[in-house]
Amino acid sequence: MIKQPSYNRIALLVYLFMGSFFAANQLLVSHITLAFQATETQKGYMVSAIYTGAMIVVMIFGEIGERLGKRRAAAIAAFVNGLGAVVIMTAPSVGWVVAGCFIFGAGFSGFESNAISLIGDNSGESANKLIGLANALFSVGAVLSPIALAAVLKEDEYKPWYIFVIAFYAALVCYFLFDKKIDTFAVKGTPQKSLAIFALIRDPVMPLMMLMMMLFIGIETALTYWMSGLFERAGLVGYGAMMLSVYWLASIVGRLGASRLRRPEGIIPYCYAAAAVATALLLILPGALLKGIALALAGIALGPLYGSLIFLSGNRFPENSAAAVSLIIFSGAFGGMIFQPLIGLFVERGAVYGLYGAAIALLAVTAVGAYFIIRKMRGEKQ
Repeated sequence: MIKQPSYNRIALLVYLFMGSFFAANQLLVSHITLAFQATETQKGYMVSAIYTGAMIVVMIFGEIGERLGKRRAAAIAAFVNGLGAVVIMTAPSVGWVVAGCFIFGAGFSGFESNAISLIGDNSGESANKLIGLANALFSVGAVLSPIALAAVLKEDEYKPWYIFVIAFYAALVCYFLFDKKIDTFAVKGTPQKSLAIFALIRDPVMPLMMLMMMLFIGIETALTYWMSGLFERAGLVGYGAMMLSVYWLASIVGRLGASRLRRPEGIIPYCYAAAAVATALLLILPGALLKGIALALAGIALGPLYGSLIFLSGNRFPENSAAAVSLIIFSGAFGGMIFQPLIGLFVERGAVYGLYGAAIALLAVTAVGAYFIIRKMRGEKQ
């Protein structure tokens, strides 16, 4: 039974906008690169900074959520997120943009870990359905923003968008500061003598879930942030924004399908395997239409993974869900951080196809590993 329906309604709306911001960044990083005449390697640093900020800070916000309450942690994270947008918008150089991306990523992941954990706390047995729906709406926002921005902004413009982002996070700060009803359903963390994350990683399944998330995010960022490069190498110039929307639109199908499962962990290995096949087709098939279909299949396959891994971590550690979710988000951020500079080097050297070939291999290996991890977890419950 959902305890406070009003929170879930607001959280779902927030996820719609967060998806818009996330996909907008995937496009606007290219705009910023043009505006500053930066190199592809510098572009990689910008993207990497977002995930580095998320990786370093998200566990701090997880601990804040456990100790001070998830409502307060969400308010602080929303402020940090808005501050990052201010720095990006006013940055006089690439270095400052990288700093702003770092701050933006820190706030984004810190806010997400607490907001999604609160959806779980508020929703009981409906948690997976609501988390899946939130992630589906995230994808809806991600579909809309690249198309809208491509229509209204020049290829070297980016500042107008961040004004909207700043206003949005300012409103969220006020909401989480003053709506104390959230505290009535937020699960209080189990007191720990040390940091909660140390207790969590002693469970052998947690590092494996972290590895699955790390590889998933690393590979998804290869698909999304560098999609334009792949299509340009195939002689299909100008398809980047449209194909980015195709990917996110397809991911809605996957996320909505997964949200109908009460326990979604069983589909995780098959999602990785299907994504490997779809990415191979993306490389092999000719023409924009066939490549778009392959990309859509990849979106359907990869779409459920984020929410499923988040749900799995919170469900396994309900007494420390904020810290558990923050660890999983940390892992994804780590994957994004280490992949991005490498991807930039691949692209600068014209080795885009080698990049996607490596992604296919990693997806296939992760599918096999995930199968045995899920089987182990099910065996523990019998």
